[in-house]
Amino acid sequence: MELGTIIPQMIIGLLVVLGLMSLMAFVARRMSLRGPAGQSRLQILTTLPIGSKEKLLLVRCGEQDILLGVTAQSIQALSSAPVTEDSRNIEEPVILKSVVGGGQE
Repeated sequence: MELGTIIPQMIIGLLVVLGLMSLMAFVARRMSLRGPAGQSRLQILTTLPIGSKEKLLLVRCGEQDILLGVTAQSIQALSSAPVTEDSRNIEEPVILKSVVGGGQE
C-alpha cells in the first residue's frame, strides 16, 4: 500500500476511536449520578440563605444527608447524618433545624 492511502485510513480510524471514547465517557458520567431506577442519587433538599453570598444547603447523596456551607469562595461540609425512615418524609429536615437553632422548643 502507498503512504497516501494509509494516512487517511489511520486518521479516520483515530477519529472513530476518539469518538467512541468520548461517547463512552459521556454515558459513564450520566450513569454515575443515577440510581438503579434512573433517579438521581444527588438531591438538594433545602436551601437557607444566611447572607448576601452565603447559604446552607442540605443535600441527600444516596443514603446520606450532608449539610453544606456555601460561600462565594468555597463549599464546606458542616455535618452529615444517615438517612432514616423518619427523615425521608418530614417537611423540614432535622439536621438543618439542629444546626440553625430551629429545633429548640
